Parts: sequence; structure tokens; C-alpha cells
Amino acid sequence: MDSGRVAFLTVAAVALTLTAGGCGRQDPADAYRDKLTKAGFTSVTVHADEETTGSRKKRKKRIVAYDFDWVVNSDGDPATCTVELEHPGDSGKLRGRHWHIDEVNGQEVTGWGTNSPDPDTVRRLLQEHHFDC
Repeated sequence: MDSGRVAFLTVAAVALTLTAGGCGRQDPADAYRDKLTKAGFTSVTVHADEETTGSRKKRKKRIVAYDFDWVVNSDGDPATCTVELEHPGDSGKLRGRHWHIDEVNGQEVTGWGTNSPDPDTVRRLLQEHHFDC
């Protein structure tokens, strides 16, 4: 094999390794997805919640949270609710240790705790707060 081909294959292998490995850093949204999956949630897709700050000349986007919308049925009837679970975030890094219930059906809720509820806890909280899901 000629030296040009060997050099090309070496560069291609290094590029593939760096792309696949991500240089050892995990995307915070992926880390949050992994935590939710380990807690028992399924079909988890996490989205970064960005906020724009600053003046017109110096606008800056900052990740304020990572959100997961979970459609849940907490009782036997066909009605469901969409629960938004949120994890604090800042500039692409997870901050804090817990996610919490931020909204139910687009309505902000507070006082439901910040200790990373599992699916059964979310269902129980919905029933305690009289949501028909």
C-alpha cells in the first residue's frame, strides 16, 4: 500500500474515533436522558430550554434547563396528562442534582418536591393534586 493511502486511512481512522468518542464528553441532554431512563421512564427525549439574554448588540443564548415531556395515565380512564420534567442547566452543563415536575398540561406547578421523582411518584403526585390523568 502506498504512503498516501496509509496517511489517508490513518486520518480517517482518527476522525472516526474522535467523532464516535466525542472526546470523552457526554452531552448534558444525554446525561439527563440516561438518568431518567435509569429511573424507569421510557421513550425519553430531552430538549435544551434556552433563554436569550443581553442587549441587542451582545445577545447570548444560555441553557437554563433540560426538559422532558412525559405523557402519563395515572388512573384507569383514557384521559392523559403531559408532565414536563425539568432539570436545571447552565451553558450546556447540568447544575444541581435533581429534576422536578415543572408543568402539567402546560400549567406551571410548584411545591411538588425536587428529589427526582420516578414514574410511580409522578402518578401519585398527579392524583394527590387532583389531575385527571
